[in-house]
Amino acid sequence: MNRSGGELVTGAYRAVIPELPEAAEVTLAPIRLEEIWQPRPLSAPLAAAELRPYWTITERMFDLTLPLRMELPEGMRVQLLAFNRSMDAFLVADERPVPADGTVRFRTDLFTQCVVIARPEIQETRCIGSTLRIADSVPDAQESEVVGQVAIEERMDPLVARTVLSDMRYFPASRFILFKDEEQRQLDEAGQAPFASEDYLFDPRLAAGLQQVGEHVLAQWTDPISEGPAFQLRLTEGYDSLIEHSPNSNHYRGRAADLTLSPVPAASREARAEYYGRLARLAVCAGFDFIAFEDRFHIHVSVRPTRVAYLEETDGGREIVVCDLDGQNRLEISRLAGFFLRSLDVRSLAFDESGRTLDLYGRQKGEPLAFRFDLVDASVQPIDVPDPLPRSQPFLIIDASLRLQARDGRILIHRPAGSPPGTNRGETWPTEPYTLTPPGVAGWHPAVWNSIVSPARSDVGEPLSEK
Repeated sequence: MNRSGGELVTGAYRAVIPELPEAAEVTLAPIRLEEIWQPRPLSAPLAAAELRPYWTITERMFDLTLPLRMELPEGMRVQLLAFNRSMDAFLVADERPVPADGTVRFRTDLFTQCVVIARPEIQETRCIGSTLRIADSVPDAQESEVVGQVAIEERMDPLVARTVLSDMRYFPASRFILFKDEEQRQLDEAGQAPFASEDYLFDPRLAAGLQQVGEHVLAQWTDPISEGPAFQLRLTEGYDSLIEHSPNSNHYRGRAADLTLSPVPAASREARAEYYGRLARLAVCAGFDFIAFEDRFHIHVSVRPTRVAYLEETDGGREIVVCDLDGQNRLEISRLAGFFLRSLDVRSLAFDESGRTLDLYGRQKGEPLAFRFDLVDASVQPIDVPDPLPRSQPFLIIDASLRLQARDGRILIHRPAGSPPGTNRGETWPTEPYTLTPPGVAGWHPAVWNSIVSPARSDVGEPLSEK
């Protein structure tokens, strides 16, 4: 076909091509369902075709006529999905009502694979509340005020991140979540992808909420043809070691994620406001500490850090230590609060869900005692003693991919043996324990701020119950 364009006809498939950037051999052909590229849309394909040469962009929009595989009611709205190479996903390129003859004429400007689906239908869920608007955040405050920010010297080293952050490939529910993982295409001189799989790494608190959002998305929109899910949660950014965000971004410690949908809604502000505004509400119901509908390209969520508390025995005496999973932000509680542990038999430590306070349970001269430490004010006060007195376990499971363990008097984090499902071929996976306590220091009674979704906020809607 020369640069002036022309018409392609294959059976009932038809494309009227306008001007081309340069002369090319152009083809239009239907494709079988198994030939549709991944990630394949969840909705039932009503038509599928491809235009070559791939990724050619015409100077003007052109007409693409596709016959549907089944008879649909006249006026029912259907969407044209076009695979976008930069997104690694199908994008809604056009939407039209079904005409009387059942052959729909769409408008597009890209040569690629195209799939037709019915417009997804929104379902009622227990996640109530209005959709968010662009620039809305919950709570209505700066992210740094709600969850903090990451100082440059606190950015997590990639090797440490692969040891102490949750890898969502270990989570069975993650098979319904799409991870963009574009870092797998960034090769070094040896042809390796050293940054691959970083988008699977998250703080345990964040990973728990992402699983819930993934389940909410499956229930929120359905395909009217198959009556099954129409959208999947799509994660475009997780932990980042390439410094691709703002200088103090929570992505540098795996405490932030960018959420989109697959298929990607149409690029217009109105379409994104409709779908991503609802996605933002689902994120609120999942209980993240901070949610922002930043722009029409994604939803940003973040959390306070998962923290560890333990007793430490040194030559200077016994101390209560609180720190992040990689040992950063170390806080010696009893010293700051003027609290001495010499005569106290400590049985357990436990954070509250907000992460502000740490409860200590123990005995002194045979009598049960309990104290609450305020980690912000560095103060301590006695509290009622529960019956029976709780005891710390030898180790606590943080989530499906990490384990906190007391071994030889030291606090360790390690992964289960073996690589997670979906690990790239040839990728080496660190399984050596990461040590929180230095050599020569004995730690007991580990306790973690578990990755449990925050309680419902009465002002933002009722969360879905866990399944």
